[in-house]
Amino acid sequence: MRKISIARWTICAPPGKFETALYARYLRQHPQPRACSSTTSPTAIRRENRTNSASSATTAAAKKGELQIVLGLLTDAQGEPLAVRVFAGNTADPATVVDQVKILQEQFQVREFVFVGDRGMVKSNGIQALQEAHLRYITALTDPQIRRLLNQKVLQLDLFSEQICEVEAGEVRYVLRKNEKEAARERHRLEDKMKKLAGKITSRNEQVKTKPRCQPEAGRRTVQQWAERHKLNGLVELQLEGPTLVLRRHEEKITRALELAGCYVVTTDVLKESMSAQEVHDSALSVNLPV
Repeated sequence: MRKISIARWTICAPPGKFETALYARYLRQHPQPRACSSTTSPTAIRRENRTNSASSATTAAAKKGELQIVLGLLTDAQGEPLAVRVFAGNTADPATVVDQVKILQEQFQVREFVFVGDRGMVKSNGIQALQEAHLRYITALTDPQIRRLLNQKVLQLDLFSEQICEVEAGEVRYVLRKNEKEAARERHRLEDKMKKLAGKITSRNEQVKTKPRCQPEAGRRTVQQWAERHKLNGLVELQLEGPTLVLRRHEEKITRALELAGCYVVTTDVLKESMSAQEVHDSALSVNLPV
C-alpha cells in the first residue's frame, strides 16, 4: 500500500500545463501514440492530511481510520506514462472517469483508448459507460466469472496452460493462461492449512482426554471458527464421535477448489488488429493488473 502525505507535496503548475510539457518531451523521443491505456489505483492517505479530494474509504485498499483517493494513470501501449489524474476515494470506476478520459483522448489526439481495470471492477455498468464513450477496456475475470463461463461452455479447463490461449465470444476476447508455479503455491498453501487444522484437532483431543472440564462441543466450535477464517469451510467437516473431534475431508470439493489454481483470464473488447492476444496479456501485466 502506498501512503502519501499531502502536506509534503505541492504541485506548482496546473495539471494541463504540466502534462502538455511532459507530452511534448514524450513526442521528441517517441512517435505519436496510436493507442493509450488508463488504469486506476486506490491509495490510502493518513487521516491527519484531510483534503477535499479524499473521502471515507469504503474499499479494501484503505485500512480502518484512513482516507482514500484514486490515482488514474494514462500510458501509451508500451506503458510509458503520459498523464495522471486524482479522483475522490469513492469514485466508481470506470463510469465516473469517462469524461476525464475523453478530455485526455482529445488532448493527446489518440485514435484508440483502452481502459485497464482491476479484476471484477469493469462490470456491466462500467462496460456500458465505456462503450457509450467509444472506449475499449482490458480487465481480468474473478474466479466466479471464470466458473460461469466454464459452465456455459464458453471456456474449457484444458485450454489453460503456460502458453496463452485466446477464445472469442461475439465481440469479447478472452486470453487464458495457467501459471504452474502459482498453481503449485496454491496447492501447497491449502495442504499447509490442512496440516495445521489436523494439528489443532489432535491438540484439542489431547486436552479433552487430560482435562475433564474441557467441553468437546466448545472445542469443536473453536476449531471450526479457525477453519472458516482460513477459508476451509465447505472443504472439510468437523464431527464429534463421542468426545473425540474427527476431521473429514471432502476430496471432490478440494479438487474443484484447486482446478483453477494458477489460472487466470484477461478479457477485452479491443479489436485483434489493434492488439494481439500477447499484447493484451502483457498490457494487463504491465500495469500490475492482478492476475
